[in-house]
Amino acid sequence: MVRNGEGTELDICEILEASKRLGPHHFKHFKNIERYYDTLAKKIYDNYLLEIFHLNRVSPNPLKEMKKIVSISSPDEVLNLLGCYYSLQLILVNLKALDVLQLNLSTPRSKFDTYRDFLLTTGNDFRKLSGSYMAVLLDDVFLKNIRNINFVICGVGTRVDQDDIDVGVIDEGPEDRDVLNRALSRLNMEMFKNASPLHFHMSEHIGYKSYSASIEEYHKILDKYISNYVVISEMLIAVPILGKLQLFRTFKREITDRYYYAKNGDNRYHEGYIRGLLGEINELSLRGFREDVINPKEDGLRMIKALISIYKVMKNVKKNTLLEVLDILKTTERENIDNFIQLYRAFTFLETFRFLYQLLIVQDEEIYLDNEVTKENLKVVASHMGYEDKSYASTYSQLLIQYQEYIETAKIEIQNLLNKISRHLKKISVFSFYINQHANIPDHVNTVEFFISQSRFFRVATFWEDLFDSLESNKELLDRFIRDISRLSPSATKKAVNSYVRCGINCPYNLISLVVLLVSKDESLGGKHFVKGLIDSFIKRIRFSEGTVKNLSSAFIKYPEKVNKFLSVLDERTLGFFINVLRKPFYQPEVDRYRKKLYEITRLYYASSHYFKRFITRVSTLYPEYIVNFDKPHRLKVFADGLLKNIDNFTTTEEKLEKLGEYYDFEFLRVGIKAINGEQFERINAEFTTFSDNYISLLFEFCKQLVMEKEKKDVITKDLVSVLAAGGHARMQAFDDDYDLIVLLNSDDEELKSFLNKVILKMNRHIIKRSIIAHNRFADKFRNWVTTFTDLKNYFEQPEFDSFIEQTQLLGARIIVGSPRFRQTYYKEIIKPYIFDRKVDLIRKLREEIFSVRESVRESEGYELNIKESPGGLRDFENTFFIIKAYHELTDPISEPLFEKACELEPGIKKRIISLVKNYKFLKHVRDLYHLMVADSDFIYIEALDYIKEPLAKAYSLKGLSRGKIFKRIEHTMHRIREDSTEIVNHLACKLS
Repeated sequence: MVRNGEGTELDICEILEASKRLGPHHFKHFKNIERYYDTLAKKIYDNYLLEIFHLNRVSPNPLKEMKKIVSISSPDEVLNLLGCYYSLQLILVNLKALDVLQLNLSTPRSKFDTYRDFLLTTGNDFRKLSGSYMAVLLDDVFLKNIRNINFVICGVGTRVDQDDIDVGVIDEGPEDRDVLNRALSRLNMEMFKNASPLHFHMSEHIGYKSYSASIEEYHKILDKYISNYVVISEMLIAVPILGKLQLFRTFKREITDRYYYAKNGDNRYHEGYIRGLLGEINELSLRGFREDVINPKEDGLRMIKALISIYKVMKNVKKNTLLEVLDILKTTERENIDNFIQLYRAFTFLETFRFLYQLLIVQDEEIYLDNEVTKENLKVVASHMGYEDKSYASTYSQLLIQYQEYIETAKIEIQNLLNKISRHLKKISVFSFYINQHANIPDHVNTVEFFISQSRFFRVATFWEDLFDSLESNKELLDRFIRDISRLSPSATKKAVNSYVRCGINCPYNLISLVVLLVSKDESLGGKHFVKGLIDSFIKRIRFSEGTVKNLSSAFIKYPEKVNKFLSVLDERTLGFFINVLRKPFYQPEVDRYRKKLYEITRLYYASSHYFKRFITRVSTLYPEYIVNFDKPHRLKVFADGLLKNIDNFTTTEEKLEKLGEYYDFEFLRVGIKAINGEQFERINAEFTTFSDNYISLLFEFCKQLVMEKEKKDVITKDLVSVLAAGGHARMQAFDDDYDLIVLLNSDDEELKSFLNKVILKMNRHIIKRSIIAHNRFADKFRNWVTTFTDLKNYFEQPEFDSFIEQTQLLGARIIVGSPRFRQTYYKEIIKPYIFDRKVDLIRKLREEIFSVRESVRESEGYELNIKESPGGLRDFENTFFIIKAYHELTDPISEPLFEKACELEPGIKKRIISLVKNYKFLKHVRDLYHLMVADSDFIYIEALDYIKEPLAKAYSLKGLSRGKIFKRIEHTMHRIREDSTEIVNHLACKLS
C-alpha cells in the first residue's frame, strides 16, 4: 500500500478491477502496471512527491508528472516507469469518461449533446496524455542533449481514436533529419510498446523514406497539382503537439491556408480539394449496406467527415476538430440548419458507437453480427450509450435499428447539402469562366484538348458532375465541343481518348456521363472514332481493374438511368466483352450483389432485339430506380400491379392515359424478361394476355372519356358497342408486334358512329406510341374504324372471293370490351348465320388455302424458313383450328380450353390434336424469343439461333442445345405440324362430305 498526500490509501488493485470493463487491448497496460507500479510508487514516495502526483485519478498536468519521473529515475528504468505511468493514466482517463457519460445520460439533457461532450472531453484528455508522453520521451530521453533541431509534431487524426495516433512531423529539411529520424524511430517503438502506435501518414506521402518532411517538400508535391486530398484533410485539422510553434505557423500560412476559400483570390487548391472529397463522398455513398457486418467508419463516418471538411474550407471555419466545426455550422448556416442538426445527431451517434465498441470490446472497424458473442458485446455498448431493454425491443435491437437509421439519415442529409457545394463549385471553378462565356476560349483552341489541359491540376479529382451539368445546359459550348471532336487528327483523337479514360477509369461514372452527354446530343457520335474510342478503351481497361468494375457496379445502383443509357450505346461486340468482365464474382457480398444486377441488365441488352430494347430504354428512363430489380421478377410484379392501381389517382384523363401507357411498357418488359430468363410458355402467355386486356379495356374507357370531355357531352353506348381482339391477342399469345382490333357497333346511328370513330382514332395513336402497329382489316374494308352489324350483314350477303378471311377474323376474335347482352346478340346475328351456318364453304376454302400455300412454296426457289407462313408454320396451325371451331361451332378463343374441348369432341384424332398443340407451342415459343432477342421478323436464320438457346434450353430442360439442333428441331416441328394438320383437316372434311 502507498499513501497519497492526504494520507488516503491507494489500492491499485481496485483500479485494475474497475478497468476490467475495458476492452482486451488494455491488457498490455494491466501488465505494465502490475510489473512496474510498485517501483514507481516507491520512487515517488521515497522522493516525497506524493502530493504532486495523481495516481488514483486523471492528472490535470501529466507533462509535469512525467518529467518528474524522468528526474527521479535511472536511465535503465525510466522508459518502463514512464510506460507504467502512461498505462495507469490511460485507464483512469477511460474509466472517468465512461462514468461521466453514464452520469450525463441520466439527465434530461439531449443525448446527442452528451455524446458530443463525451467525445470532445475524452479526446482532449487522451491528446493531452499521449502528447505529454511523446514530449517527455523526445525532449527528456531521446533528444535530451540535442536542442537545435527545428521540428514540430502535429496531431492530425480524430482525437478520441486510441487504436493508433495519426501524426505529421514537419522539419526544416534534411540537415538534421538523421538525428531526428533515429529519435522518432525510438519514439515509435516505445509508443507501440506502451501506448498507441504512431501513424506517420502525412510524411509517408510527402517525405522520402523519412518520418518527417519539410515545408519545401510539401510545396514540391502539392504545388503542381492536387495529389492526395486525404493528406490535405489531415493537414487542415493538424494541431501542434510538441515542437516549434513558429514552424507550424509557417506551414499553415504557406501550405494549408490556400485550401480555404478566398474571395476574389486564387481558388484552384480550394477547388481541387473539394473535388477530391466530393468524389470520395460519391464513392462511399455507392457502397451497399451489408446485413451481416456493420462498419461505422465506412458506412457513415468517412462521408460525414468529408462533408464537414468541405464546409470547413468553404466557410473558413478554423476550428480544429470536425465536431467543433459541425457545432458552428448547425448554428450559423441558417439555410441548411435542419440538415446540419440531423447530421450532428448522426455524427455524434456513430462516433460514440464506434469509440465505445473499440474501448469496451475490440479495436476493429468491422463488426460481424452473425454470432451470439457479438450480440452480447453490442448489448454492453448499448447499455453504455443509455439504452434500456423494452418489452418490444432489446437494447441490442434498438441499437442496430438506430444505427441503420442514422446511416440513412447521414446519406440523405449529405445529398441535400451537396447541392449547395455544387453551386459553390460552379461559382469558383477555373472552368466557370469558360463555360459561362465559351467565347473566352480562343477560336484556334480545340475545346476537347482545352478541358484536358485545364483538368491536369486536378488529376486525382473524381467529381465532375458540375462540369457535365454546365456543359449540358450550355448548348453553344456543347455544340462547339462536338464540332471540335471531328476536327481532331487521328493521333490527337487517340491522345485525347487516353487522357479522358485515364481520368475516368477510377470513377467510371464520369466517363459514362461524358459518353451519354455526347450521344444524347448526337446519336451518330456513338459510332465515331472519339466516342467509340472512349468506350472501347474503357471496357478493355476495366478487365484489369477490379476496383473499377466495383465502382461501376455501385454506380448502376445510384445512377441506373445514366448507366442504362450508356449500355444502350454499346454495340453487340462490346456488350459481349463487358458481360465476360462482369462474370467474375467479388468476395464482398454487397458489392457482388450489385455486380450481379449490372450483369443481368447488360445480358438483357445483349440478348435483346432492337424491337425489345425500345421497351428497356423507355422503362429505364421513366422508372430508373426499378431497373436495378430486373433480377427480381416478384418485385417487378408488385410494382406493375401498383402502377395499374395507381392510375385512378391521377386527376386528368390525359395523365391517366400517360400512366396507362407506362403500365403497358413496364408489363411488356417484365414479361419479356421472364421469357428471356426461360419462363414456361403457358405462364408467359397468361401474364401477357392479362395486362394486354387491362390495357385495351382501360384505353377504350379513357379515350372515350377524353372525346366526351372535348365535345362536352356524355355519350351512353349501352350494350351496343364491343372491342374485340383479333390475331395473336385473340389467341392469348404474347409479343405480337401488332394489335388486330375490331370495333363493332350494333346500331346505325351516325352520331354514335362518328363519336366512336374519334375514340378509336385516339386509341390507335396511343397504341402506336407503344411501338405497336394498330391493324383493323374491317376498317380497310369498310373505310371506317367502326364496323356496324349492318356493314357485316351487307358484306356477307354478297361475299367476295376472299371473304373467308373476314369470317376467320370474326371466328377467332375475342371480346375484351362488351356486355353479355352484346355477346348474345353478336352470336345470334353475325356468328351463327354468317359463319357457322356457312361452315361447309368456309372449311372448304380454309382447306384449299392450307394446301395451296404448301404447293406454292414447293414450287418456289430460294426458299427461306418463315416460322409463321411456311408450310407447317403458325398459320397452318391457326387455320386448322379455325376449321375445328367452325365444324363444331365453337366460340372459344384458340387457347387451352378450346384444345381440351377439341380432344373431347374428336377422340379419334385426339393424339393428332395433342401433337399439333404441343408442336405449335414450341414453334410459338421460338418465335417469341426470336422477336425479343434477335429481330422483329418471322424469317428464321440459323446463325441467329445462338441468342435464344439459353432460355429455350431452360424452359424445356434441354441439354447440349446448339443453333444447329434448334434449327433442325424447328424444321422437324413444322414437318409434324404439316402432318397433323393434314390428318385433322382431311378427317373433318370427310365427315362433312
